[in-house]
Amino acid sequence: MRKCFKRLMAGFIALVMLVSAQGFVVFGEELQNPVYLPLRMVFESHGAEVLWSDEERNIVVNMEDGGTIVFTPGEGIAMLNGETMPLSFPIVHVDDRTFISVFDTLFLYGHESGDFMSTIITAVASAYEIIELVGVTGIGIAIVDVEQGFTWTGGFGFADTQERIYVSGDTVFALASISKTFTAVAVMQLVEEGIIDLDMPVVYYLPDFFQAPSPLLGGDSNNITVRMLLTHTSGILPNFSGAGGWTAYAQNPDYMQNFLENLAGFYMQSPEDMLFAYNNNGFNLLGVLVASLTSDDYIFYGFANYMAENVFAPAGMNNSGFVANAPYIAPYLASAYVNSATPTYMIFSNGLPTGGVFASVNDMAAFMHVFFGSNDILGAEYTAQMMEAHDFDFTLSMGGMRYSFGMMHNTSMDGFQTIGHGGNLIHFHSEMVFDPNSGLGVFVTTNSATGIFAASPLATNLLALAVLEKTGTIETLPVAADPEAVPIELSAEELAALQGVFLGAQEYYVVVFDEESGMLVILLPTVPELPPLTLTPLSDGSFDVPILGRLWFEVFEEEGESVILLRMGNFNFHLIGIGLDKEVFIADESFLPWIGTFMPVNEGYNRQNVAVVSYGIDEFGFGVVYAQTLNLISIASPQQIGNGMWLFAMEDVEHDEAGRVIAYMSLGQRFERVE
Repeated sequence: MRKCFKRLMAGFIALVMLVSAQGFVVFGEELQNPVYLPLRMVFESHGAEVLWSDEERNIVVNMEDGGTIVFTPGEGIAMLNGETMPLSFPIVHVDDRTFISVFDTLFLYGHESGDFMSTIITAVASAYEIIELVGVTGIGIAIVDVEQGFTWTGGFGFADTQERIYVSGDTVFALASISKTFTAVAVMQLVEEGIIDLDMPVVYYLPDFFQAPSPLLGGDSNNITVRMLLTHTSGILPNFSGAGGWTAYAQNPDYMQNFLENLAGFYMQSPEDMLFAYNNNGFNLLGVLVASLTSDDYIFYGFANYMAENVFAPAGMNNSGFVANAPYIAPYLASAYVNSATPTYMIFSNGLPTGGVFASVNDMAAFMHVFFGSNDILGAEYTAQMMEAHDFDFTLSMGGMRYSFGMMHNTSMDGFQTIGHGGNLIHFHSEMVFDPNSGLGVFVTTNSATGIFAASPLATNLLALAVLEKTGTIETLPVAADPEAVPIELSAEELAALQGVFLGAQEYYVVVFDEESGMLVILLPTVPELPPLTLTPLSDGSFDVPILGRLWFEVFEEEGESVILLRMGNFNFHLIGIGLDKEVFIADESFLPWIGTFMPVNEGYNRQNVAVVSYGIDEFGFGVVYAQTLNLISIASPQQIGNGMWLFAMEDVEHDEAGRVIAYMSLGQRFERVE
């Protein structure tokens, strides 16, 4: 969920999202209306050469098509190929930097005034700000209105800095988990043809599919249905790191071919149809199912070919597919970057059905038109089934989210509801969001690890602005929190009873009673620079917390045991974490041999997202694992669960003469000590 991570980015997102049709100050107080953008960045990101003439005191822009534009600071005209060209607003020069209005930028690159101009202006200004402030190399954006047949696409920054190739509508990006949407389409096509029954056990179609029951919770893989896989409720292990699932430089077709065999080497995570748990392996299994039922080819190519012929071609997606070296993908594929200054090698997701799709910005616009509008790839009845949200008990699902078939129903913290899917593959980050009520959709994609800071919030906010621009209003959920709630006093005993550790998806929160102040406070050990936050009790039963907003504690009975849940948001259902007694995580002597730093062993061209893992004891005495990933995310969570039990399975553990752990296997990946 990374709620705190998103909150830390709130200042930046607020800056980006304040752009409006009237304009605002973008780069310093000196620049008034309209929105101004750095002139050099704008033109260089479109392949032009920008030169400053000290003698003439002007800027000469040599365009990629051979044309020349001369700008003079303070003037409201420019010279285009020797002829006068009026500007909407004068060129501005501040602190040795020159700025051009976003209106003139749009005009120069063929975006005349018209529909959704406020949204487009926001998109353009936001894209350049993200490039400058966050260090993203390239961004692609598509805005569509399927009801009116409207499409706008924009490319910003570079697809390849070394070759000076800028992002365009034809630039292809790796879209990672957006692959699940396309895989779900393929499954539903086979349902429509009567080849697949959603409620038939998977073993009926794939007799070799098997996972042993969870040692703790049980389960029976023979009962797992296609529907359970589509809704992430199958209970199978969500991920395993080994076996070449991710590779650098080239794809590994063997991963899909050997997927069933590798999957059988791990236990189920939970019983089938018990809880929602986002599951990459579930969609890989669906892809194996599609390929096995439609082709005798090697599974990798059988799946890729089915998708090319039955999904991408009829959707008009000419630069999309799963085979990276295909002639319609390779020449257009954006390079990978850590940030705008640091190129890196490409990493491929060989689990094609769950994370291996490549697509261009123009193609994603075409897909949104076809799927959400005049659908030529799936019957209306089956499209509706795909888009129908499946309700799970909020206590067992991710915050603000419900899942349909290959798409998420998300609710933002202000109550705006969207449907779509995001994708994150280390250096590539994308988001596709759609509003069924207005027929509007937005797609945002980036080719830098730093893009994880921007793609999803930018897409959601652009969609909200487009909806507002089209309809004049934004439909949101009714606020459940009482806006007139006032602070109240609770006894020390009542506050102390709420103490505990709350495990989230990728972080943990510690709630403690501070006897000195008599207040309940919340700490986030994964963000040590964040001070303890005071929880103020309110009369509606919630607590007001700086940065996090409104929180609720609720006692939930699960099989006779009381579990305290911590929830966030005005709608009283954004789950932060499930509370457990702090004593459960106190490290004992069995944890001491693990303290230290380990790195994954990558054999050949195999790669995975974890860059380094450290084990240590934090200030609360918890045995904690800290993971730093290649996509710039740091994750910390308690590892030991009393009596030598572990949150993450450890196998083939090796010790040195001093008794320290020097190597181990976890989820199919070998780690070795580096100190």
